[in-house]
Amino acid sequence: MELLNDLDDEFGPQVLLKEIAARGGITDHDPTYPGEARYLWEMRDLCGGSGRDVDRLAKPVAHAGTIGGVGFVLRHDGLSLAEMADSFRLDPAWSQTISTVGDLLEAVARAKREVDDRQPIERHVSRDWWKHGLECAQ
Repeated sequence: MELLNDLDDEFGPQVLLKEIAARGGITDHDPTYPGEARYLWEMRDLCGGSGRDVDRLAKPVAHAGTIGGVGFVLRHDGLSLAEMADSFRLDPAWSQTISTVGDLLEAVARAKREVDDRQPIERHVSRDWWKHGLECAQ
């Protein structure tokens, strides 16, 4: 099991999401791609990721979104989609994978699906969600 976790850390779907977070996250205030930015914010996780990461940041971030269990993929003060796509395009390690905004959106959606497919539904909603609305399972 440890080997599988190591492989996921190096090649799993969260690698891209962690890289986006490390590069500053993606903003929701994108004047060039407002619908695409809104699409990403609508796919953020229902549970997990409080928007605080005291190990990485000096102060808490009030508005941050988690995708695929990775915090800070989405940030109100993040990069535009074009800026994020350019940063990947200029990085030799990623340039063959992501060179356009469309490539970036597709890769994020695929990573989110792959992470969600690996987790049982009980981890996303409480057992009696219909009584209190959607909340994190305990």
